[in-house]
This record gives sequence, structure tokens and C-alpha cells, in this order.
Amino acid sequence: QRVYGENGDGHFFRYSGPKSIKLSLGNGEVEKQTLIALDDEASSGYDIQKDAVLRKSGLPVEMYSIAGGDLLAIQTIAPDEELVIYLGYEVSETGTFTIRMNETTGLSSCSLELVDHLLNQTIALYDGAEYTFTSKSGEFNNRFELNVKSRVLAIEKQDVQVYAYGQTIYI
Repeated sequence: QRVYGENGDGHFFRYSGPKSIKLSLGNGEVEKQTLIALDDEASSGYDIQKDAVLRKSGLPVEMYSIAGGDLLAIQTIAPDEELVIYLGYEVSETGTFTIRMNETTGLSSCSLELVDHLLNQTIALYDGAEYTFTSKSGEFNNRFELNVKSRVLAIEKQDVQVYAYGQTIYI
């Protein structure tokens, strides 16, 4: 849904629909997806009507977000200036894997970064972006996080004087 209004991001329309991030983890043969949604009515904990607990599929790759002790296939959180979303994964074999930013909706005014704590790398994410890494088999809940930051264009305060002289306005 698009509505008319003033924007800080230079776009003619302002997006007012749901905001979401779809990420996937793949091994070249199989891909597993997770969804992060931003909703003003979400709580910081598990919301039975908005979140979905991960049900392991038996595939050689699993990807999920982590909230408290819950592993989530879908996590809905309230938007904020800066968000940190913890990501976990499980792989059945040692190998090379790719995290892909499948799609973002309604987040043109945000920057998204994937942080790999093991390799101490920060990767800017955008639709279609990929990050390839190697991993041993197992379950890993501390390696990755997704940072979502609002981009607000700042305008420096300037002294402006406006006055009229005769029939002319001066700024």
C-alpha cells in the first residue's frame, strides 16, 4: 500500500504496508528461509499470533532467528531506531553455505547488516545480496546477527532570516 505524504527518503510515495526481511541459507542444493517482520503491535517476547516456532524439516540446512530461548521460523518484532536480531543455523555436513537476502519489503529507509562474529566481518545486505562462508556440521546460535538501523537524513540547523522590504521578500 502506498500513501501520499512527506518522506525523508526522497521517494514520491511513502510505503505504509507490512515491513519484512526474508533471508535464506543454502548449500547449493537446498535452501531454507526465515522471515523477520516489523510490526508496531509486536512484543519483545513470543507472540502466538505473529511468531512461528521453527519446526525442523530434516533438510541438511536450517536457518532461524532467536528470541529469548525460542528458535523461530518467523519472528515479528516492534520497529526501533536500531534492532539486533540473532540468527542461528544448523547444517548436517561440513561445507560451504550461502546466506542470501531474498527480499525486503517496506524497508527502504533502513540499512541492513549481517555480522559474522566468527570471522569478525560486517556485510551490507540488500535484495539479492549473498554472503558465503564455510562451517563444520552442527548447530550454531552465536555466529550471526542481523542489524537493522533507520537511516534518517539530518539537516543541520542554519540561521535563516526572512524579511520584506517594499514588495520583495528576502531570505
